Amino acid sequence: MSASATIPSSDVTGLGTIASQNANNVAITGGTASGVAITGGSVNNAPIGGVTPSTGAFTSLAINSGTVASAPTTANDIVNKSYVDGISAGINFHQSCRLATVVALPANTYNNGTSGVGATLTANANGALSVDSTPVVVGNRVLVKNEANGAYNGVYTVTATGGAGAPYVLTRATDYDTAGTGVNQIDSGDFFLITGGSTNTNTSWVQQTPLPITVGTTNLVFTQFAAPVLYSAGTGLNLAVNTFNISDTTVAAGAYGGASSVATFSVNAQGQLTAAANTAIAISSAAVSGLAASATTDTTNAANITSGILPSGRLSGTYNGITGVDT
Repeated sequence: MSASATIPSSDVTGLGTIASQNANNVAITGGTASGVAITGGSVNNAPIGGVTPSTGAFTSLAINSGTVASAPTTANDIVNKSYVDGISAGINFHQSCRLATVVALPANTYNNGTSGVGATLTANANGALSVDSTPVVVGNRVLVKNEANGAYNGVYTVTATGGAGAPYVLTRATDYDTAGTGVNQIDSGDFFLITGGSTNTNTSWVQQTPLPITVGTTNLVFTQFAAPVLYSAGTGLNLAVNTFNISDTTVAAGAYGGASSVATFSVNAQGQLTAAANTAIAISSAAVSGLAASATTDTTNAANITSGILPSGRLSGTYNGITGVDT
């Protein structure tokens, strides 16, 4: 069959099954083809091959596996598991913010841009901006949630930090300047983690206002979702960041007590040693009892007995200047 041959369908009958054939420039206008590998041509005028067709209309599609990388933007878009998990929990996760306001920002003027896109908050006076006791940096994402006019609340990016000769400028973040059900739009259930600041660090917040929302007109309300667990060190403990330590009582490490001394300790109400020492053993003769009846104690010059062996025989009488005693 040549590439230029044209055979009317009315002239072809009783083909049966063609198990393996090659054909170029063939137009199939009816019937069913199965197990066919198509390396070129088009489907509904969309080229086939590589990553095409990029779009197409299919009445039935079966896929064993695959990945949907993007979030849906229209009502009939395919969604991925991450998006479904967020919806099932009523939460739409957004990029985290470095800071979140605790009180209203210094006096400012709001400009709604183009229906919220490019909207700004510009300070009425010059001065460097700090949020939650933290100086801002250009590019920081800031959750603004305490404005007197709740319609000005939202997520902003720091465009200008402000200073002695300039006001601060905040611009609505590109993932939070339009309303809708998309992952990067304003809707109820929008979740934000705060990573910095004095009060709000490691807290998370969720936007509560449902659609319909008109950016710059509808109040946006953010409610705290979670907060870090706070610990405090009790008596006898120190807390450094997330680590507890036993308070130092200044008692030196070592061994106490021995053959010629006893150990003495002081213990506080928490069971900690606050003092430790060795005390020498000193026993007076009056404190010694249970000696044999024949024993006597020389209390006047006992130091003169420096060596030798005392036999088991009884010593009696008075002795002066004894230099040696034999059996």
